[in-house]
Order: sequence, then structure tokens, then C-alpha cells
Amino acid sequence: MSCWIGPALLLSTASSGGNYYTVECNVAGPLRLAAENQLLEESGGTAFRPDTLTLCLVTDPGDTLVFSDTAGVAESGFGSFNLLTDWLPDQRIWVVWRMEWDFSSWLLVSAGNGTTRRSIGRPVPSPGGTRLLCAFSDLATGHMDTGIEIWRVEEEGPVQEYLALEDARAPAEAEWLSDSLIAYEMIPESGSRADRGELRLNSLGTWEVSEEEAVRYPATGR
Repeated sequence: MSCWIGPALLLSTASSGGNYYTVECNVAGPLRLAAENQLLEESGGTAFRPDTLTLCLVTDPGDTLVFSDTAGVAESGFGSFNLLTDWLPDQRIWVVWRMEWDFSSWLLVSAGNGTTRRSIGRPVPSPGGTRLLCAFSDLATGHMDTGIEIWRVEEEGPVQEYLALEDARAPAEAEWLSDSLIAYEMIPESGSRADRGELRLNSLGTWEVSEEEAVRYPATGR
């Protein structure tokens, strides 16, 4: 089964023996998601599937979080499913990708207390591991948020520090240069040019934007 979830991402999955595998995922360059069955095997019992429609994650205190898939409806033949894509050991965060009929979301799940946050894209840790960078593009359908998001990793779970949503440009590249500096490119819907910019964490703990030939869109909170 292949699902388009944005102009920059094609996710192909297959089911075998109750395990979902990711075949290919391209977001701002080639990326391959970790196979869920391998994550389950390496989790030591903290992540498991009691059946093919249920994903369970066990927090440090011993609570079990349940993520249930749903069967497809007659009109679309497609329900929803949850795919475990990452375990970030330094941040102690599980990453669950949830696919529904016309949109998807990434869930950041704290192993410490089960706190769950929805992000706009698959998280990439900063060099020092103190923050997570998420970026996603869906200008073609507009079903999902397009933009850049930054999370600060705290003991109680991830805390959103920055979110800038776009409606006419899409992040093509976004990468950490240091724990306090991000470089990115925005491609306008017309594709006529690339706006290059930087996000820099200032001494007040807020992110500042500087761009070349860019139409700025204000950061918004969630």
C-alpha cells in the first residue's frame, strides 16, 4: 500500500505477520524510516502489538499507552493506522506516525510520563540533543500543516518553542548547524526560486528569523 501524504513524501507500507514495515520515505532528501518490527524487538517489551490493530507503549512508571487502528469505512475503504517509526533514546521519546484518510500526524510520546504532542513532521534531534526540528510540506492538498517547528526537550516532555506555518512556500531543506542555529530553504508554490534563511536562538530564548529574498510569515503558537 502506498499513500501520498504531501508533495515531498511517499510512504509505502506492507503488512506481514502483524508487523508494518516502511519501504521508503522521502522528506527533504532520502530518508528511510526504522522498521517497526525491529523497534518492537529491541524495545525490551516497552513497545509491542497485542494484535495487528493495536500499538502499545509502556512508560517508565509502568503505564501502558494504547494507539488503536480503525477499520476502513465503506466510502473510502481506508481507516487509520499507527506506525512506530522511531525511538529517540537520548530524549526518551517515541515517535508514532498516524495516518488517516486525508491527513497524517507525527506524535511525540514521552517515555517518562506518557505526555503526547502532535508535531507537523518527523523530528530530528539537535547535535546536543536538547531540541527537535520538524518540517513538512503539503501545499498540493492543504490537508496538513506546512512549515517549520522546534521543540525543546524537557523532563516532563517536549515543549513547543517555535512554529511558523506557510501557505505559499514549502520547506525543501531544514537542518541543524548547531543547537542554536538552523539553516533552511523555502520553495514558493510557483517554484521560481528558493528563499534561504536561518533560525537563530537568541539570549532571551526565542528564535529569530533572517532570510534572503523572502516574504516572511509570522510565527504562530499551537
